[in-house]
Amino acid sequence: MIKRTFAASLILILTALLTACPSEDDLTRMAKASRELAHDTSTGTKAVKAYYESVPLTPERMARKDRIAEKLKLIATNGKRFNDLLIEIDKKYPEGTEPPPETLRFLRENWQEVIVPFRELYQDLKTDGAESKVKDLKKNTDKITEVLNK
Repeated sequence: MIKRTFAASLILILTALLTACPSEDDLTRMAKASRELAHDTSTGTKAVKAYYESVPLTPERMARKDRIAEKLKLIATNGKRFNDLLIEIDKKYPEGTEPPPETLRFLRENWQEVIVPFRELYQDLKTDGAESKVKDLKKNTDKITEVLNK
């Protein structure tokens, strides 16, 4: 009986630890992914530009290309602001210190300003079969989203 109680307690403690708020390591992972996202946005912009220069531009595709350019600018601007917030939070909470829930909620809200236009961008590119042009952006946005949704 004691062994079962101990095992159950251990499982509960481990579950709580593993599903808790993002840790310092998670903040570091998000910051790294955010920095990579900034670099990949620049690379993705060039790849998207090259793609649209290589295909016939119908009026519909031209409109989509313009929407994509606007979304890339928005992702770059909001992404930089998000990265600056991560750096600030990372400095404020030294290693081993978890940020309070309201700080994480604030991060999640700010992340929406990056991820929503990214999802729209990805859908537009998918329509033209060019989503592979931003696969690195997707990898990094997925990593940040995963940490924030813990």
